[in-house]
Amino acid sequence: MQTVDKSDTACLLEWAQGWLKEERGHYIDGAWFYGADGDSDSDSIPSIDPSTGRKLCEIRQAGSSEIDAAVAAARKAFADRRWRSMPRRERSRLLMRIADLIREHSAELAALESLDNGKLFKEAINDDLPEAADVFDYYAGWTDKHYS
Repeated sequence: MQTVDKSDTACLLEWAQGWLKEERGHYIDGAWFYGADGDSDSDSIPSIDPSTGRKLCEIRQAGSSEIDAAVAAARKAFADRRWRSMPRRERSRLLMRIADLIREHSAELAALESLDNGKLFKEAINDDLPEAADVFDYYAGWTDKHYS
């Protein structure tokens, strides 16, 4: 994510609105995926700011080629047993890294959350994002409590 002035709520919300307007595909198997040409069922879905009723952006709906790619990636990930056979300490480290990234980018994520849910930025930054990071820390702490 781009670095923005995290002390200026108006600046953050403006940044978030611009970020939402950038075209994105779907993140599948470690890469952005934009579907196949002529994938007729990949329409857009509007995302509406519930506090104003205005359209924030258009979100690409997955077409059949994207769904097929996501299912194939999930099957591959399940079959290769990478997560299941990963040492518990490494699994914990990855979950804690997610928590750290949420905290590092909490201002940007709170701006996006505020627009998407129509809630106050203050609520998103002070409640939602710290709680989300805490959930990852909590489950990171459980990785060494499971016995085979």
